[in-house]
Amino acid sequence: MDSKKTLHVILLSIITVVSCSLFAIITHAILPVEVDNSRLDGILVKTLGFPIVAIFYFLILYTHCVVIINLLKKNSYNSGFKSGIYFGFGLALLYMVGMQEIMLSVSPFDAWGLEFIIYQLLMGLGDAIPVIILCSIAGKLVKDNSKKSSNSVTDNAVTILIFIIIIGTARTIFSQADIIENYMDSYQIPVTLWNYAFGFTIGIIYSIFRNNYNNPEKYMVWGLVINWIIFNSFIGLIKDGALLDALLRSTLDGIVIACIVWAIRGITRKKHLINIST
Repeated sequence: MDSKKTLHVILLSIITVVSCSLFAIITHAILPVEVDNSRLDGILVKTLGFPIVAIFYFLILYTHCVVIINLLKKNSYNSGFKSGIYFGFGLALLYMVGMQEIMLSVSPFDAWGLEFIIYQLLMGLGDAIPVIILCSIAGKLVKDNSKKSSNSVTDNAVTILIFIIIIGTARTIFSQADIIENYMDSYQIPVTLWNYAFGFTIGIIYSIFRNNYNNPEKYMVWGLVINWIIFNSFIGLIKDGALLDALLRSTLDGIVIACIVWAIRGITRKKHLINIST
């Protein structure tokens, strides 16, 4: 890619990130329920104001998406547009389910229930829709051609089950042991169900990535995991004393996810070598 075209892609990518960030902020701003401002007591919020912190957060979150698409563009079996949509859809699922985690301290509600679920659903859509748009545009900007997949994907159901069991159980252990902040005492069943739903979601995302990308582990670790850490850090930015827990929970999730995907990669390669030798 020549320097002129590279500059053109960079400028369009910046415009796309800024536009999608503003779209996400506006979407959240027009929701019918507002967060109690007294709960937003983070140092940055007190110093810069919530709007500035929110803009900064979305710029970082969405910039990371574009960087990953650029770095891993050669690992996709599809055209850039389709590749971006699949990556964006995976992140959208992550945001939608992530928003449902019971974290009442920064929500407008004092108790978990239907109102909380609906509100968090709308909040999740406010993050999810822009990221799909962002990634599809970013993918189109950096890659036009596609290559035929030589990857035969089987046992998706078994793979998803592995994610459900390992991630759900690990999250439940972290909660029961009070390693991370949780509402297990008040909402044991909903918290536990969310833990396993989170594992199910990660399994679905991995299956999508494995079907559409060569080296899906890179998309999972450098894409999804890092983005999940950034996503969780928003709570730490707006809530005093919450940053350490936000980073801890998402980092622990990331370690578990990375161990699973690399283990699957190792097993898959071993099976492939055995098949070749026989």
